[in-house]
Amino acid sequence: MGYSQRFLGSLIASAAFILAVLGFLPGMTLAAYLYHLARQATFLPMTLLDHKPLLVFSLTLAMCFLSGAFALRKLKAADPASMF
Repeated sequence: MGYSQRFLGSLIASAAFILAVLGFLPGMTLAAYLYHLARQATFLPMTLLDHKPLLVFSLTLAMCFLSGAFALRKLKAADPASMF
């Protein structure tokens, strides 16, 4: 209703990025804590390497942007008059 597809796309992309970051940070903190607990309990040299968090963050970001793209596709097909 008056917004361009470009504006809605940028809005959904920014929301997807914010959700990815806000989902990744607590999950990574919990994972680091669980790695620490497992290392203390088993005396095994368990470390959270640099490439694992980057891989998980990139996959989280990709999933959020993909779900945003599906939502945008659904939004393009919606009839504005039927929403009210």
